[in-house]
Amino acid sequence: MFDLIGNVIGDVSRFFLTLILTVIAIIAVIVLPAKTKIWGLIVMVIIILFVWFYEDILSFLGGVI
Repeated sequence: MFDLIGNVIGDVSRFFLTLILTVIAIIAVIVLPAKTKIWGLIVMVIIILFVWFYEDILSFLGGVI
């Protein structure tokens, strides 16, 4: 039961974190110059992927190390 609640809280927090990062990315696209926009979007995509898949990444790194 508590595991289910923890999973729901984790998914909701991931969703809101992704939403916040997406809003920041949209603002950055509007404000920043072209060359900086590309790097900003690349970094934002990497951060969002890490937020969604950090458990898999950490378990993979733990298996490698």
